[in-house]
Amino acid sequence: MINKGYDDSFIERLKFNNDIISTIGKYVTLNQKGKTHWGNCPFHSEKTPSFAVNGMEQFYHCFGCGESGDVIRFIEKIENVDFMTAIKILADAAGMEVPSFVGDDNVKEKKEKKDLLVKANKDAAIYYNKMLYTEKGKDALNYLTGRGLNKEAINKFGLGASIDWLDMVNYMKRLGYNEQTLQEAGLADKGEKGGFYDIMAERIMFPIINSFGEVIGFSARAIKDGKFAKYRNTAQTLVFDKSKVVYGIDLLKKLKRAENFDEVIIVEGQMDTIAMHNAGFSNTVACMGTALTKYHAKELKRFTDKIIVSFDGDTAGQKATFRSLEILEEENLKVYVISLPEKLDPDEFIKNYGKEAYQKLLDEALPLNDYKLKAIASEFDLDDNIERIKFIDKALEEIRLLKSINEREIYLKQLSEKTRVDVNTLQRDLEYKIFTSSQTQNSGQGVEEQPKAKDASFRSEEFILASILHKKPYAELLDKNIFKNSSHNKLYEFILKSQNLGKEIKIGDVFIAFDTQKDEGIKDIINYNFDAINNTEKYFRECVKNLQLEVLLKKQQDIIAQIQNTDVKEQKILLMQKLSELTKQINIQKKTN
Repeated sequence: MINKGYDDSFIERLKFNNDIISTIGKYVTLNQKGKTHWGNCPFHSEKTPSFAVNGMEQFYHCFGCGESGDVIRFIEKIENVDFMTAIKILADAAGMEVPSFVGDDNVKEKKEKKDLLVKANKDAAIYYNKMLYTEKGKDALNYLTGRGLNKEAINKFGLGASIDWLDMVNYMKRLGYNEQTLQEAGLADKGEKGGFYDIMAERIMFPIINSFGEVIGFSARAIKDGKFAKYRNTAQTLVFDKSKVVYGIDLLKKLKRAENFDEVIIVEGQMDTIAMHNAGFSNTVACMGTALTKYHAKELKRFTDKIIVSFDGDTAGQKATFRSLEILEEENLKVYVISLPEKLDPDEFIKNYGKEAYQKLLDEALPLNDYKLKAIASEFDLDDNIERIKFIDKALEEIRLLKSINEREIYLKQLSEKTRVDVNTLQRDLEYKIFTSSQTQNSGQGVEEQPKAKDASFRSEEFILASILHKKPYAELLDKNIFKNSSHNKLYEFILKSQNLGKEIKIGDVFIAFDTQKDEGIKDIINYNFDAINNTEKYFRECVKNLQLEVLLKKQQDIIAQIQNTDVKEQKILLMQKLSELTKQINIQKKTN
């Protein structure tokens, strides 16, 4: 059993007021078949729905990726938030007040600290935005208007200006913030002479806002080039980590609620994102720097399965695109790539050629693997035989990594056409690469240790508990001492406690009491596949008898040990009588099995 920091009765009311079908239905299109609602899993890519939501038991399970949980776990997973934040989201949706957190003090303190830093960043963002329209902020405003931004666009993204080194610090102190908080928020730092100063001084400010509309940090551009570093981001804080931040994700979330879209466009920087929105491409975001991470990919996958990468047309941009492809691939995203003319970014391209020309680029975006081969080909002179051989070798290495045989065949044909080498020859070279790669991976490695199989006792306990939890008609309550596995024993005690209170237990309740992400045993019970058992009622009886027999055998061993360890004749006689009776019970039990 775990303490999640809130009273069980509050959690139960919260879940009752946030029906799992209605809540998940806001994120996933569900269709009812019988007692179960089905949809495409939001946590992995699939074409055939394998994501099942059980309204009676208030839990979900994906038969494709194995993800399962209650409504709270779903919000944690889909919104990429911690437990306390998921509670707040659901409470807000139900119009409920969240009670005081009574769990781990460290968790509580961390949450309070996060809330304070977010509030500080928001107040700083409001200050910076106001400064943009003052006399001291006119250079920053002129720069933005010179880039084609009107007041509506500026306020939409909350842009602002840091006018000097001290004004923001003094303003925030007047609001009641101390220097330590400003430092922890990444807003200020201590100077050589002891005073605190604005880290982003004399820069245009781009607030970084998460999907909940919270300001968590800033990106900044120097107003005047050459004075100091042109760009600067908030250093990593308790609330800001640039490897996890997607710029514009808050607006993307609002757009998704207002209208549907099929794809998300990724550009390199904040100005490109704003320019794209200005041109009507509101499904555009940027990552903090060109290096995409798995966190960026997971965040974007919440909104779409199709990504169009539109990084700058310079060499650095091309290499950054190439590095990012593997990250997006791992999340099973459908990735397309735009190749912009040399040295143009999306903002410059739209200004030079118009949004219609950019839309044409979107329409003609290359699928991921086509782009890879095109990018590799650009490194070599294909009219030179030696260069062409090098290109073939590098291209085959990429084709080798493709999972599908059909994909390999398609790209082998393309490679054949591009290099004028017979496709059968390329096929043999590819097969040799695959063979040598597998040999290399296996060489020098010991035999991989296989996970230990579940023994008969464990499997029996698992099936009995699954049958009881899933309310199978043949399932019945048993003596709790029958369960040897500690997790199984705790789960059964939880079931018995609910029964004694006259409460009908739902599978969704288990997620409140147990950490199913860490306890795989309980998770396996929740997700038990009964279809693998031919006659479940007969198997249940067999499992019960097997466990009862094990209890008797354990008692037999204990008595034998007691007989061996005593020298008292009378005691030995009594133990021998007990052993005789127990042996009879064991023999009867064995005959009935």
